Amino acid sequence: MKESNVKVTLHRARRIMEAYNKNRAASLSKRAHELRGTLQSFLSRLAEGDVEGLKKMLAADVVLISDGGGEINALAEPMLGRQKVLRLLTRLYEANRSVTSAALRVVNGEPAILVERSKVKPGHASFFTMHCELNGTGRMRRLNFVFSPGCQR
Repeated sequence: MKESNVKVTLHRARRIMEAYNKNRAASLSKRAHELRGTLQSFLSRLAEGDVEGLKKMLAADVVLISDGGGEINALAEPMLGRQKVLRLLTRLYEANRSVTSAALRVVNGEPAILVERSKVKPGHASFFTMHCELNGTGRMRRLNFVFSPGCQR
């Protein structure tokens, strides 16, 4: 390739990448906004005990995954299905409601729920995050809980 051809090719590639990055940023912003709204609604419904509302938010094939880094109690295997996930979430929330605070934050560039518990049993985390992925219809299809080993009590 001649130098002039390389310059033209580079110019075209930069223009294409600039357009790609603009579209990508707009898409990420839209997705982040949708995730934030979903997580806010999730927190509100959980606090209100709105089981039917929570059920409508979860995809039928929802998967819940938890990671304790080998130091914190977590599920040994992913939990599958709306009913099982809903039952686990509502029971854990009710059992720990009085010692739990939750807030929406941006974690690693994505909206997430930050949870802190003032009183926990040994081997449990006092601090963890919940991230989610949405399916094409806006329902929660994957819930990822990440427990912080450095914050156990």
